[in-house]
Amino acid sequence: MTVAERRFAERAKELKDLGLQERFARIYTTNLWSDPETRSGVGSRLDSTKVVRAKLPEALRQLKARVMLDVPCGDFGWMQHTDLTGIKYIGGDIVPSIVEQNQRRYANESRHFMQLDLTRDSLPDADVLLCRDCLVHLSYANIRAVFANIARSNLGHVLMTSFPGRRDNYDVADGDWRALDFARGMCGGRGIVRRQIARRLARGSPPRHDQERSLDPSIWGLANRPRIDVSRPKHRSSDSQG
Repeated sequence: MTVAERRFAERAKELKDLGLQERFARIYTTNLWSDPETRSGVGSRLDSTKVVRAKLPEALRQLKARVMLDVPCGDFGWMQHTDLTGIKYIGGDIVPSIVEQNQRRYANESRHFMQLDLTRDSLPDADVLLCRDCLVHLSYANIRAVFANIARSNLGHVLMTSFPGRRDNYDVADGDWRALDFARGMCGGRGIVRRQIARRLARGSPPRHDQERSLDPSIWGLANRPRIDVSRPKHRSSDSQG
């Protein structure tokens, strides 16, 4: 069991009646994931992001990206150490205090932060959406909402966390954590993003995972919009919202 799973289980009753924004705000302000380096959790530590910090700039060059939307951007702790030369960066997060802090500390001519609920808010135009360590914390219902929202956007590619080779995907409550293989269905059937629609996992080697669950995001082309597996999900938690 990861720290995120254990700590969420300990506070599940406290979080149960909170909406999505309030839930993640509580997780952040109380440092629920109990990491001394970053309130965004162990996956956002510098030692957990070595691979993605090294490979993201090259992936953006290969995709000829000029604008990247990063949701959730969290506290911008590791991203500030990533080479984004020539990239207009838009960081979005559902937690207002994170956005205000980042805008005050890190905003400049090529870097802007805004409050965004990935499940429903209109998304800014971008060549690439980086959605790292996000959907693994969401219920199936809100994962579907995210992909429906992406389908309405003008995004070119999505870089998102996926754990290839998982035997089973299961539902959780928003704010909990589990590994998901997005090539599989949300209850073992069709892929959440179908390979023939998303078309390709990007150039390069498959995502790698270290002991902290830090990984290289998979890249999904969105020349055609993703189709969502709407089959009834498998539940693990009575508080799951799928």
